[in-house]
Amino acid sequence: MSWEPAKQGSAMRWSSRFWGVFVGIELGKLAFEATQDGARTRAPDWRKSVARYMAWSPLIANWSSEKGFLSEMAIGLLACVPSVIQMNDLWKSTAATA
Repeated sequence: MSWEPAKQGSAMRWSSRFWGVFVGIELGKLAFEATQDGARTRAPDWRKSVARYMAWSPLIANWSSEKGFLSEMAIGLLACVPSVIQMNDLWKSTAATA
């Protein structure tokens, strides 16, 4: 991009904020789903989705602020949570088809 670094940083923060809106809406949707009939049958998938979005939430807050508040180690650990959940699902689906 031909933007100066300050403008790139501002665009990154705003994109993180909009991503945060999406994550907030998804968490609201999951909270609503928990109150509906049949919630117990969807519980494992529901818990995984909540864990994924909750892990992203502090990262989004960190990247949405000017200076950030998380260490690089915390960012790495929190970012691993959704990846580990996804890899576990992938391994299970691969084992089920084999």
